[in-house]
Amino acid sequence: MKKVIIIFLLFVCLSSYGQTNKDYKNTNKVSKDIFIGDSTIAILHYDSLYNYSKRNLFEEGKEINLTNLDISDIEDILKVCIAKYNAEHKHRYKKYLINLKTYKRQYIAIINKKGEKEVYVNCFCDIFNENWEKQFIEVKDGGYCFFHLKINLKTKKYYDFSVNGYA
Repeated sequence: MKKVIIIFLLFVCLSSYGQTNKDYKNTNKVSKDIFIGDSTIAILHYDSLYNYSKRNLFEEGKEINLTNLDISDIEDILKVCIAKYNAEHKHRYKKYLINLKTYKRQYIAIINKKGEKEVYVNCFCDIFNENWEKQFIEVKDGGYCFFHLKINLKTKKYYDFSVNGYA
C-alpha cells in the first residue's frame, strides 16, 4: 500500500513540476527574476556587474533563459550531487546530511564563451529573507543549511560544489 501511495504522490509531483504562468520552452529570451510556482525554485537575473560579495559566479558569459527541460536536468544533477555528498558523510556527520526537500533554490543561468549553458545553483534551508525569490541570498557560515554549485547543462556535470562551514 505504501508503494502505491508513494507512486501516486510521485506522479502528482512530476505532473505539476515546473508549471508556470508562462511557457519558457524553446525560448532564448532573458529571464528576469522568475519565480517558479512550486515555491522551491527562483530563477534570478544574472548581472555581470553585481559583485555577489566578490564571488565570481562565472568567468564570462551572457544571461540566458532556462527551459523546463533545463530545470528538470538541473534537479536530476543536483540529486546525484547530494546523493554523493550524503554517501561520503553518512558515517561521520549523520545529522548534517542534506535533504533536498527542505531546501529552496536559486538558479542563475548563462551561456559561456564556448556556447554552453551553465547554471549557478544556490541552495538554503533557512529563509531569513522574505524576498529570496528576487534577491540573491549569500551567507557566511551557516553550515550544511547553505550550499552551492555550478552545473554545465551541455556536459551534464557539476563542479565547484561547496557546503558552508560553521563559525
